[in-house]
Amino acid sequence: MKSLLMCAASAVALGATGAQADGLGNPPVNWTGFYAGAQGGAGFYDPEESLRFGGTRQFNLEDTVPVAGGVIGYNWQHGGLVLGAEADFSYLGVEDQGLSVVGAKDTVSVRGDSDWFATVRARVGIAQSSFLFFATAGLALMDSDLQISNTGIAAPAFASDSSVLAGIAGGGGIQYAFSDNWAVKAEYLFAAFEADDLGTPLATVTVDPRLHVLRLGIVYRF
Repeated sequence: MKSLLMCAASAVALGATGAQADGLGNPPVNWTGFYAGAQGGAGFYDPEESLRFGGTRQFNLEDTVPVAGGVIGYNWQHGGLVLGAEADFSYLGVEDQGLSVVGAKDTVSVRGDSDWFATVRARVGIAQSSFLFFATAGLALMDSDLQISNTGIAAPAFASDSSVLAGIAGGGGIQYAFSDNWAVKAEYLFAAFEADDLGTPLATVTVDPRLHVLRLGIVYRF
């Protein structure tokens, strides 16, 4: 009996010590409030493009580029459910060197660049201990600088256009709060944008941009 009581007392003491350690190592997190931070990673620019020049030709100016920028947002937590809104702005180094298509008498060259993209999204997540698992969707914007030129027997022509393309973005990720105010996150985001058209009397190019983004970030929770 004495041995049994000693074992029981030891088990209670061990349980209390474990609970205390867990409380210190994994404090309850309340995600409600504003936050701001920085994030960066890689983007895979994968547009669908076509060129009408002596018929329709399909081509692809894929590009893997760095992505870096800032993020702000707000979360509201009720139980384990976390609802929020987030906005971000990122540098996007898309610099397609262009495509040249040689015809019987003329050459058509195409070039497209994009310097930035931004999103405004809703988020819904599930909080577990110090982790937040979330899905997100909303509006996406991206700048587009498109150029087309033709040379040859026909009259040389050049056209360029700078515009901001609208689209939709969606994805998900995970955040981990490692202190009362700081959290890190990993996120995947896919964005598809409206088509951009540009042409000369000889040829017309259509670009339908799509972007895959993988990024890591750190945020300060106010």
